[in-house]
Amino acid sequence: MAVRNFREGDEIACAGIARLAFEQDKKLSKEGFNHLIECHSENMFLEKSRVYDEIQVFEENNKIEGVVCFDKGELKGLYVHQKYQQEGIGTHLMKCIEKIAEGKNCDKINLEANLDAVPFYEKLGYTQKKQAMVKDTDITIAIMGKKI
Repeated sequence: MAVRNFREGDEIACAGIARLAFEQDKKLSKEGFNHLIECHSENMFLEKSRVYDEIQVFEENNKIEGVVCFDKGELKGLYVHQKYQQEGIGTHLMKCIEKIAEGKNCDKINLEANLDAVPFYEKLGYTQKKQAMVKDTDITIAIMGKKI
């Protein structure tokens, strides 16, 4: 089990993991689902890898089981393959990102979370500031943050 930097070729697995997460969300409208799929395509992961501070993947036995994206003090995404959820992978990825953020002299991490994920982030010490709608969609998210 290892966390490593994203590299070219990982985009297929990362986009697939994100897609599975969106397919699990029965509250998403077709419009919301399509918006999220577009924002988390293979090409978008490649583009983001060139501009984000960090994209880390959790890999075991040469298989990517989770991915986390971080840029300028903001968590941009955390996805764990549904088959491996509840095994501590998300927590492990978040701890890695927090350590990286500290090394970059970040004093806080902000994030936008699916409402179903709020309890997970609260267990890690994040607090919800407010709820908001994603622009041009019917998706409600929680705005959260944590001082590190």
